[in-house]
Amino acid sequence: MLVYGAPAPTPLNRDNYEYGGNNIAVYFQNLLEITPQIKLLAGGRFDTVDSVYRDIPTGTIYDETSDSKFSPRLGLVYQPTDSTSIYTSWTNSFNPQIFGKDRNNEPSKPETAEQFEVGIKQEFLNKRLSATLAYFDITKKNVLTTDPEDDNFSIQTGEQKSRGVELDVVGEILPGWKIIGTYTYTDSYISQDNDSSLVNNRLVGVPYNSASLWTTYELQQGNLQGLGLGLGVVYIGEREASLPNNL
Repeated sequence: MLVYGAPAPTPLNRDNYEYGGNNIAVYFQNLLEITPQIKLLAGGRFDTVDSVYRDIPTGTIYDETSDSKFSPRLGLVYQPTDSTSIYTSWTNSFNPQIFGKDRNNEPSKPETAEQFEVGIKQEFLNKRLSATLAYFDITKKNVLTTDPEDDNFSIQTGEQKSRGVELDVVGEILPGWKIIGTYTYTDSYISQDNDSSLVNNRLVGVPYNSASLWTTYELQQGNLQGLGLGLGVVYIGEREASLPNNL
């Protein structure tokens, strides 16, 4: 109910803070053809992030951090034939935790990741069918998870690993009619942690097995040429719902 002339509630409190982060990055990449069969991809990215959290009326700065890192990447492709490509790659990433703090009010370190991948791509039936098989290995460090002693805060578990195999098959049965099939096996777990009871626990929400099968059709002529329809099914295996793994 609206009452005109009612006194304003006292005290009238309102937070007036400014917080945010500025991210500036410079990156480069170059593809070199060493021979007609061998190609090298080299690149890198330098990130710098400045974050601030302060009281606007007083100008008091409660938190101010600065993080920077160079993340290189390399890739190599070998094509013994026109229909076969063998590749390997190594990449790094950098993800600042701008407002992450633990219960001791210490700022979180940036999350970093390193990935290795090796695979082969083969084309069949005059390039109407292609299959890619790859093995990947990803290591993440300084990942934020819920603090077991106080769920209002986060801690950085140390190190997490994900390894697995991925198979992708794409084919065109008839002009405009395509099929897409995928399968992935992933072994994701905590490899280092301040809480030893969590080591070797599987990561939450990541199944061992996942797969999908899709078919699409795009009209090739007529007034509706280019209109496409798709139908698919996705399978996801059992996943852990908590750390430690008890659900």
